[in-house]
Amino acid sequence: MATSFAGKQLFGLTLSFAVAVIGARICYRWLYSKKEKKESYVNVLFFPDKHVACRTHFTQRNGCLLQRCRFSHDPQSSYAQLLGFFKHAQRCIDLCVYMITCTDLADVVLELQSKGIIVRIVTDSKEIDASGSQIGRFRESRIQVRHNASSYLMHHKFIVIDRNFVITGSFNWTRQAITGNCENLIITNQQFLVDNFLLEFEKLWQLFDPQLQSKVVPS
Repeated sequence: MATSFAGKQLFGLTLSFAVAVIGARICYRWLYSKKEKKESYVNVLFFPDKHVACRTHFTQRNGCLLQRCRFSHDPQSSYAQLLGFFKHAQRCIDLCVYMITCTDLADVVLELQSKGIIVRIVTDSKEIDASGSQIGRFRESRIQVRHNASSYLMHHKFIVIDRNFVITGSFNWTRQAITGNCENLIITNQQFLVDNFLLEFEKLWQLFDPQLQSKVVPS
């Protein structure tokens, strides 16, 4: 009888433990899903801005220390919000943009690369030698740059930061896009969208491999 009672008691304790573990897992998944839903981020930026935001103010830890800075410190400007995302990059940036002539944005990328952030760039072959192109600066700093070898355009404009955020829209990396053109950007951490842009970047990264392109006759 004692053995039977002990067995039942052990079974009861085991069952209670199992129920507690399952309950904890269910609660964790529920809280995690709530957390994910709460932290979901989507924002839309429209250009042009009236004034150029101060890059130092929005990308450096101590901000801008100039008393009379000639650039804007308005955190609500579209360019200021864009710069803020680069400030928080921790691991890697995959940049896929048709035209890159804005020295301000190029400086941001170079600063991040100097801090150990891994940067990869895909761009259009015809824009590499365009007036004001920043590709030469990137390559001098040993940032990997790949481009198409086709008569067709590599016309994408998107950035993936830390594999967690994607920024995409009509915005080329030019000064005109910041204060002149009517442009747009969508910024989100929705994983479905981030994953699809990552897949597209990886596809182009492999497709534009210089060793592979040397074996293909340009179209």
